[in-house]
Amino acid sequence: MTDKYQEKIEKMTESEKLIAYCGLYCGHCFSRTHIVPTAKTLQDYMKRQGFEIFGPYMPNFNEFWEFLNVLIDAEGCPGCKQNGGSPACEIRICARERGIISCPLCNDYPCAKFSWLPTSESYPMLAKDNLYLKENGLEAWLTMQENRRSQGFTYVEERERKNALTPQKRQCEKIIMPKIRKTLGKTNSPYIVSLMQLIETQSKATIAEWCITYAETHILPIFERECQGDFRPRKALSAAREWLAGNMKLPEVKRIILNECHAAARELDDNPIAQAAARACGQVASVIHVPAHSLGLAFYGSAAIAYNRLGLHETAEKYDQCAAEECAKMEVALRAIAE
Repeated sequence: MTDKYQEKIEKMTESEKLIAYCGLYCGHCFSRTHIVPTAKTLQDYMKRQGFEIFGPYMPNFNEFWEFLNVLIDAEGCPGCKQNGGSPACEIRICARERGIISCPLCNDYPCAKFSWLPTSESYPMLAKDNLYLKENGLEAWLTMQENRRSQGFTYVEERERKNALTPQKRQCEKIIMPKIRKTLGKTNSPYIVSLMQLIETQSKATIAEWCITYAETHILPIFERECQGDFRPRKALSAAREWLAGNMKLPEVKRIILNECHAAARELDDNPIAQAAARACGQVASVIHVPAHSLGLAFYGSAAIAYNRLGLHETAEKYDQCAAEECAKMEVALRAIAE
């Protein structure tokens, strides 16, 4: 590793230092998010119980206590940018020799060093994540990872969830799942009426900025946690922003919304949470054409948030209450930028 490359790493933000050469994001490491905090809690309880005094009389206690201190002080693996992991990793060695921040940004990616990637069971979403990084750049990819992190995503838990959902279990869940409404709220609901009245006073540009930002912040992370590696709703929202900036023509944006975002929603009848989130994103992106589509944020977006927050087996009353609370937040967000 050259001195110039080392300087480049030292100037990175803390989030950037968590980008692994292979394309993983170390902020999703279970050790970092769960093991170290649990070790700190365990040591605190043991200190309160006097283990520092009588613990040394127990077999192997000193070795255990030393390991616990190392684990806590190190705060888990620092990531391969900061020399965590195996120094013999051929991916890391190659990336450093080439001065690459992460392999998907290399012109030769994917190469023979990633022959294991298509069949990886440890990180089933990594191939699609790396493709997203290569096609959309580091900033967009990092934003996606930080959104996941804010939702509590970890690689271990996602892997366990994916492995637990066999085709048979998915079919069983589909059979016993109660009837779930595709949208929450009605046009005559007081909170919908209030939101509609405010929307009617705003320009298309204001409405678009409001609902796209809200969807990117609150709805899209739900979809991308449910459907790891599926970036179609994200592409629709990004295309809408590109149109607002004058960088894309409307027919192309409409094609992306219809053929990608709405298509994603149609494929998700067995996942009401992801389906509502995809539909919300599609409606939001369509605001650049017809502002009335902004109500889709309320109807579909509140459903996605309610089902994600409460699960799929709650009462209609609780869903409606959650939807009302979320729509009130949407109105607050719009009033904050209202003209």
